[in-house]
Amino acid sequence: MVDGQVIVSLEATGGEVTRCNGLFTTFAMPHRARRSVIVFVASTGLAVLFLPIPIIHLLAIPMILVAGIVLAIRQLSIVGRLAPLRMACPRCDVLNRVGGGLGVRSMAPTGRVCESCRRKLILRIEPIA
Repeated sequence: MVDGQVIVSLEATGGEVTRCNGLFTTFAMPHRARRSVIVFVASTGLAVLFLPIPIIHLLAIPMILVAGIVLAIRQLSIVGRLAPLRMACPRCDVLNRVGGGLGVRSMAPTGRVCESCRRKLILRIEPIA
């Protein structure tokens, strides 16, 4: 894992931009593989808990195992994780949660929606040179 400073910007359709500094953790392949195995083992353990429950286990176990496999495969494609932060919407100045979660697949611009005014925003993550 390599931590690095990045500039995070939220851009509204009218051209207004909000910027702030953030911390981006890049995952190496061994770390991604370990995260993938942890997700798969956790989903398998959860599926085992449903074994003694009648009727429910017929649907719950396959659904949990399929979800675990999909999430484990997705963990292999995760490039890194943006540390959680709050940024103001360029239009309405309400703070929005950005980052956190399981990670991002690329540092390419992604679309978001403001939590307050529901306007389209573009999230950009740019490394500091």
